[in-house]
Amino acid sequence: MSKPKSKATESNGRTTLWLKLIIAFTAFALYSNTLNHGYVLDDVSVISGNRHVMQGVDGIKPIWTTSYRDGYWNDSGTLYRPLTLSVFAVQWYLSPGNPALGHWTNVLMYVLLCLMIFKVINQLTAHRNWAFFSALIFAAITMHTEVVANIKSLDELLSMTLGVGAWLAVLKWFDTNHFKYLSYSALVFLAGMFTKEGLIAYVLII
Repeated sequence: MSKPKSKATESNGRTTLWLKLIIAFTAFALYSNTLNHGYVLDDVSVISGNRHVMQGVDGIKPIWTTSYRDGYWNDSGTLYRPLTLSVFAVQWYLSPGNPALGHWTNVLMYVLLCLMIFKVINQLTAHRNWAFFSALIFAAITMHTEVVANIKSLDELLSMTLGVGAWLAVLKWFDTNHFKYLSYSALVFLAGMFTKEGLIAYVLII
């Protein structure tokens, strides 16, 4: 039988939960005003004007066999971000021509990313308060406005979220020495590379 948790452990858990809720609320509240926004700028070339994405789930096959903007420019190009475009295709299938789902996805993905930032810093430093304030600053810093407010920039959000996820799996591998976590990290990192190629920098960061 497992030992019952001590009052100190329970109190510590509740405090951590409250810190996570504060981070999540801050990240959501700051960008909740974008939820009713429309398509802008690059959203046209990868979503509302992209013939592959506008096919919905039927467009996923050509998305994985062509370049990033082939559905808009008929361009062979060099960029390859099929996982991001596949998410856009599913969004279009569920809610054609409606940008609200895209904005909700971006905001909720940002909330998740901020919570993961808190977790990775907490594990690296074992200093919960430092991790909390770092994640809070990350959530509030204004340079992230374009990424969260622009649906197209889901590629940035997915890429970093999966990159941090791979990082957390590596840390778990160090703690446990179980090879499965290293395998998880590799799979998550590979998925991230299908969202945006800039994730390759995480090889050095991790």
